Parts: sequence; structure tokens; C-alpha cells
Amino acid sequence: MGQTRRFGDVCRVRSARMVKKLKRPRNQSVRRRVRSMRQSTLEVVHRRLTLLSKTLTPSDKLAVAGYFANLMVCTPAWRRIGVTIYNDNARSFLISAKNMVQKHGGDHDVPVDEIEMLERGEITIEHDPNYIKATVTQDLMKYAWSTYHQDWTIIQNATGHPFITSDNPVAIQTSTNAVGPMTRYLPITPSLCLSVRYGPSKLPPINPTMPPRGAVKWETISEQGAKLINKLVAQCAEDLVFSSAASTGIEALIKKCATFRVEAEFFQLPANEPDAGYQISIIRVRDTRKAVQAKSSVP
Repeated sequence: MGQTRRFGDVCRVRSARMVKKLKRPRNQSVRRRVRSMRQSTLEVVHRRLTLLSKTLTPSDKLAVAGYFANLMVCTPAWRRIGVTIYNDNARSFLISAKNMVQKHGGDHDVPVDEIEMLERGEITIEHDPNYIKATVTQDLMKYAWSTYHQDWTIIQNATGHPFITSDNPVAIQTSTNAVGPMTRYLPITPSLCLSVRYGPSKLPPINPTMPPRGAVKWETISEQGAKLINKLVAQCAEDLVFSSAASTGIEALIKKCATFRVEAEFFQLPANEPDAGYQISIIRVRDTRKAVQAKSSVP
């Protein structure tokens, strides 16, 4: 626990074998920028966690929550997911509006013909990723405030399986129950990871002077636990996975998880009131290859 690790070792890309799928930084300047951005944030987070004294003040926890929230939602992966969610919601809203007009009459400004083309797949809706980025940035403090009040586990890893990281650095572990809690993992260094468990609770109004509701505890992870977190990180990566050391085991893991990604699944459920329903998007980590095969088998 008292051993010092150079931050230059955190995100070093030593081999193309450490990179998920086929994409990789094309030149040294890109690689330096990727490493520099990740390191500058991780250094601050690492200092804030104050491992030696095992104390985390409310101010420390709020600061780390802000960094965690930024890495959680301000990534290309979550812009892609945000576009999907907004597209699904808009499509469902327009179809519902068309059905209401056809059933009850009323608003003649609803573009019924165009919505029917949307239903037939002749046209699509596509939100600008920059709009999603702007929306998430506006709500960043809300994500930080939610993270601040959750239960945290600071995980120390002394096994022979150092933590890896990715271009979507906050990995998720969903519950088998769709409405159950979700756990997110942010590897800080090869030997340190922050785990945050998000439960269904109503948050108080934002007040930076308010102590956090959630507890903070420290744990030493087992070999199997370290392997599980690395598997989640590899599955949640968008295009790149980084390791601090070359490893045939990590290479095999990345190859195995290359077809996985984080996606949003849209559901519309009926409500008790007439002409009403609930729009739900569930975040899942799934094998996209199997999803494509399932779609192609549908007549």
C-alpha cells in the first residue's frame, strides 16, 4: 500500500496487442495526448483518495465524484448511447402523437404522412452528437451529485492481474433485475480502482456543504475479482483498451470481448390510464455479434 507508482505507467500503450479491435492511435502525438489527458485527471483523483490515512473528507469525495462523473458520461461511447436514447424517445413520441390525432383528432400540425414514413423505415431520426454532448455537460453536476451520495468502495489490487483501462474508462456491471442497482468501476492505476454502487434513492437538492449520504470503505480484491473488473472494462470499451504491461492474458481477454459494447435498449410499456405509456431505456452490456445474428434470424 505504501509503494509509489509512477503515473507514466498508468496508461502507457506499449504494444498494438493492448488495443481493442482494430483502431489505435495513429502516431506518437496522438498517443501522447491520450496519455496526457488521462494522467492529468488520474493524478488528482489518486491524491484525493489519500490511501495512506484511509480518510476521505466530504470535500475530497465531491471532487472525486466530479472527475468520476466526467469520465462516466463525457466520452464518445456515451454520446453514441445518448443519440440512441434521444432517437428512440423522439420516434416513440411522434408515433404516439400520430396515433392520438388519428384516434381523437385535434392538432393538424402533426406530420402524419412523414411519421408513417418513419414507421415504415423510409426515413430516420438522428440527433446531433454535439447536442448530446452539450446536454450532458449541462447536467454534469447532477451526475456528480448523484455519485457523491452513493456507497463507494476503494479497491486495492495486489494480485498478478493489474487493472486495465479504456477509452470508456467507467465500466458498468448491471443487475440481473432491470430496476436493480448498477455498479460502476473506474480503474485509477493498475493497483487501484474506485467502485460506486448506484441505488434507487431520491437525492437532496445540490448543496456542496452537505455531507455525503453514502459510505466509503476499502477492500483488497481477490484474483477472481480483479479478472472480473478487467473483463467489464474490456467489454465496456468503445475502441481502445490500455494496459500498463504487455500480457498475453490481456490480449486474449480483449480479443474475447471485442464484440461487446454498452448499448441502450428501448421499451415502451402500457400505463393504467387510456392512451398512456411509459418510455424506458435500459443500459446493458451485450455481445453485438449475437444481437446481429438474432435480428437476421427474424423473418
